[in-house]
Amino acid sequence: MQAAQLTTNGAPLELREIDAPTAQGRAVIVRVQRCGVCHTDLHLHEGAFGLGGDKSLKLQQNLPLTLGHEIQGVVASTGDAVDTVTPGDAVVVYPWIGCGRCGMCKSGREHLCGRARAIGVNVDGGYADLVHVVDARYVLPIGNVDPAQAAIIMCSGLSAWSALSKVAHAFEADLPVAIIGLGGLGLMALEIARARFGKLPAVLDVDPGKLALACERGAQAFDLNDADAHKQVRGALGSLAAVVDFVGAETTSAIAGRLCGQGGHIVIVGLYGGALHTPLPLLALRGTTIQGSYTGSLEEARACLALAEQGGLDPVPTVTCGREDINGAFDRLRAGGVPGRIIIENE
Repeated sequence: MQAAQLTTNGAPLELREIDAPTAQGRAVIVRVQRCGVCHTDLHLHEGAFGLGGDKSLKLQQNLPLTLGHEIQGVVASTGDAVDTVTPGDAVVVYPWIGCGRCGMCKSGREHLCGRARAIGVNVDGGYADLVHVVDARYVLPIGNVDPAQAAIIMCSGLSAWSALSKVAHAFEADLPVAIIGLGGLGLMALEIARARFGKLPAVLDVDPGKLALACERGAQAFDLNDADAHKQVRGALGSLAAVVDFVGAETTSAIAGRLCGQGGHIVIVGLYGGALHTPLPLLALRGTTIQGSYTGSLEEARACLALAEQGGLDPVPTVTCGREDINGAFDRLRAGGVPGRIIIENE
């Protein structure tokens, strides 16, 4: 079969012929139809995350590696112990698979496992004809959900769902909330907030087109290019109860701190990079919570997919291309300005 593989960090992905996987026991082979292109793929491609200054977190990768973790397709084959899906079923793949043995995994938080087997991150992923899924529990039927939207639910949807869950108290108390960044995650967060809580957060971004799109969906939008953006937000909404940062840069984390008032809750999701700089006494004096949020659990993935099945989520814009254009898709995502999500479609 064919796969687009990372062979050298920073070099273009290579289209290569590799052995097709087979299924035994509880395993499932999914024939990939669509795979979203996530900003995390760029960090995996580079082989590091920026930690601020000249520091970086180097990733331990076994190359060559097939990237791609927002996977939608049909079941191609199953092991003899699988009875939950059958060949031909339209499915998505929950990629954030852990070791299955540690405390994190046993508590339902295997997306935070220290010995992860995440598909497209630690093991071969969806930029390929076929993908191997170690257990059928991670293969979820999509029902009536649009296949392209179903694919991105397993990362951008799931990450947005999990992050918003951490500030659900603010939505439920009708307190002001904002999100920073209107890429695939931010736009999905708007839809999830509307459908789940009946409220829209304010949004901040630097891209006029994305801000206009948020306004069309009913959100109050503020331009981060304005030097007094944080003053505009606080003038319109007062001190915020919560801010979800889908960028995760030094500049956006600083703005999040300025926006939150007493008891404020900041959730950092994005992996843009840098370091957090904040006066430590103020964290205690203001009762501020700063929390990270990385993808989400299998239970949260099922809940987000169920909301989509109920028709609760309007589509996030997508741009499609073929696997042969994967390097161009990476370049386009790196340059910014992509409305929503790029989807790799297999013929």
